[in-house]
Amino acid sequence: MDCKNVYEEKKLLRSKMRKLLKEKYSDVKNIQTAGNSAAQKIILSEEFKNSDLVFSYIPYGFEIDPMFLVEFAWKMKKTVCVPRVVPDSNLMDFYFLEPELSIQNQLESGAFGILEPKLTLKKVLTDSSLKGKKIFMVVPGLAFSKDGARLGKGKGFYDLYIPRLLKSGCSLFTAGFAYCEQIVENIPVEKTDFFLDRIFTP
Repeated sequence: MDCKNVYEEKKLLRSKMRKLLKEKYSDVKNIQTAGNSAAQKIILSEEFKNSDLVFSYIPYGFEIDPMFLVEFAWKMKKTVCVPRVVPDSNLMDFYFLEPELSIQNQLESGAFGILEPKLTLKKVLTDSSLKGKKIFMVVPGLAFSKDGARLGKGKGFYDLYIPRLLKSGCSLFTAGFAYCEQIVENIPVEKTDFFLDRIFTP
């Protein structure tokens, strides 16, 4: 499949999934209930139990909500980090959240209207300071396949960040976090697309 066809197939699938999520998950309670249910499965996984750091995301729109997992990670004395987009680029960095403060007090409206960590928080450096650290990364997306393929929103933020993270020498486990309806038979992929280690659904 050539690049043009992959691009068009991704575009169509994104449109389909956005419509589906809007119809199914316009109620905040449904979003949180699904997120809590999927989080319970993550909590039982050995990869999560053994992790030192949890990289999560701040939900936006109709995305499944991982905040229950964040709160539980803090109870387990794990370090939690969330992403912030670098302005005018396809790059992002993660920042450490402070467990003694409320999450909302550590966030501000950022790129695309998504809540992001404030710049006053400490940035995660993708260098030797992460060597040997076990990182559990919760990854959002619009669609996922059972073999770990992921369809993001098209900006490539995670595709660009994960190679940077791996160069630090950390041990990384990537977990897709999704509604059951987001699991599809096939996702068109390109060479730059990465595959997730596992997908967690409610």
